[in-house]
This record gives sequence, structure tokens and C-alpha cells, in this order.
Amino acid sequence: MQAATVVRTARRVAGLSQTQLAERSGVTASAISQIEAGKRNPSFETVTRLIASTGGQLVSVPTRIGTAATIALQITEDLRAGKQAYALRAFIQLNDNLCSVEGSTRLALCITEPAPTGSKRWDAALAGLVAYRLGQEGIAAPAWANEPSRFLGKVWNISEGTYPFIVNVNDVPKEFLERGTLVAARDLESV
Repeated sequence: MQAATVVRTARRVAGLSQTQLAERSGVTASAISQIEAGKRNPSFETVTRLIASTGGQLVSVPTRIGTAATIALQITEDLRAGKQAYALRAFIQLNDNLCSVEGSTRLALCITEPAPTGSKRWDAALAGLVAYRLGQEGIAAPAWANEPSRFLGKVWNISEGTYPFIVNVNDVPKEFLERGTLVAARDLESV
């Protein structure tokens, strides 16, 4: 599933259709479609060729902790299973992962655009968390975190229905407020 996210993101960032990427890479459009849908597990060489055909490079950062993209997949599964509390735990795990690393490694954990979780609320929360934690390092948020789909029209308390916390708006980092997601900075402190 990770290859699907990486290939899709690289293609979109380059502004290419699947057909255009197929022409550039020599990989058929139907194979690219299957890869992006997670129905085909490509070889490392194929992923590298696809990324190179978008004008990008595949960079590996050795880490054992989940990225924003992998945590988003976990949240998607939790939401589909009706496990809102587990989705919140996965979100907190991403926060802890980002706090455990610095600089370029923190950026590497956030750079790949997460697939939509099926919930605009959680998509906005993930974008807010990435923007917040990268901002602490003086690193700009990746473009995906600033896409209009990552901003809510109506404010949402992230703990709503799970472990309801009363959140004072003054305690919410601006990166979350901008995206319409309420989570207090103190609730993101690792223990």
C-alpha cells in the first residue's frame, strides 16, 4: 500500500495523468492504475522508474516508526471498523513519532501525502499535526497539508465522542485552528 501512495503522490505533484506517466516510464497505464489502487505490489525497480519518470527521486530514510501516510492508513482501517478511539490512538502515535525525531527525519515522515481516510475531519487533523510539528522545526508543511480539502468549514473537537475533552481555543495551536480542528497543545505532549 505504501508504493501506491508514493507513486500516486509523485504523479500528482508532477501534474501527470496515469497515461502520461505510462508514456514516460514504459509501465502500462493499467499497471500504474493497479499500483495506485494498491492492487499490485510493484518491484523496487518499478517504483524507482515511475518516480524518476515524474522528475523526482525515491529517497529512503531508515526508520522503524510510522509515517503520516502509514498512520493515515491505520486511521482509515479504524474508522471503517467503527473504532473511533483507535483512530485517536493512531493520531497520538503519529504525534509521538514526530516528537521522537528531528529535522530531515521529521520531514521525511511527513512528506508523502497520506491517502484520504474517508473522513474530512481526520484528514484535516493529520494536516494540522504535520504542519504543527514541522513548524516547530522551522520546516514548512508539505503542499498536501495546505490543500483546501485539508481544511474544515465547521470546527471539530478531535476528542468528540471518544474521550471528550473541553478544549479552550486559546490552547489550540494555530495550525489546527486554521484547519478547523480543536486539539490543545498540552494534549499532544508525550508522557
